Amino acid sequence: MLGWNADAAGSALDVSYTLLPGWSATETDSGDVILHLPEWVAPGSFGVPAVTIFADPLAPRQPCGDTALPKAGTDVEALHHALAQHPGLEVTVDEPVEVGGLSGRHLDLTLADGWTDTCPGAAGEPAVAYLIDDHGTHLHRTVTADTPVRLFLLEAGDRTVAVEVAVPASRVDFEQYVEVAQQMIDTLDFDVAP
Repeated sequence: MLGWNADAAGSALDVSYTLLPGWSATETDSGDVILHLPEWVAPGSFGVPAVTIFADPLAPRQPCGDTALPKAGTDVEALHHALAQHPGLEVTVDEPVEVGGLSGRHLDLTLADGWTDTCPGAAGEPAVAYLIDDHGTHLHRTVTADTPVRLFLLEAGDRTVAVEVAVPASRVDFEQYVEVAQQMIDTLDFDVAP
């Protein structure tokens, strides 16, 4: 079980998960959880399924800012709106979802056709920062042509939780990859305590 620190309202958020055969977990000092399946390799590829869970994501300045977009909001609706309106992103799936007892949105994100801006770390390739994992590092999470993302934005009281599967599509079939990752996501159980 992972526990995030109490927020200003005094509520703590916890997530538990069941490690399926072959899966392992890393819980970072900042409270993020990374679930990965290092032994799974798709035929002809080296794509390793990983599910990252983090709280309190922010919409970044564009195209690749490491600070939050002013007045964007931090709830599921505001983040959903920022992603759906971004000219560099194509939202190929956008539907309500429930994960581990929390409600929210399921979004599949790809790079929009014709997008040419890039981000640090994208080796000059077109890229879009779609969220900031803001635990002091301001790590912006990036979509490229080779790395679409399956994203769940979930309401946890007055907080938002992101569950992310970044897919190395140049090396593995997207649907096969997310099907394997979804098995792990299905084990998540969130608890918001007053």
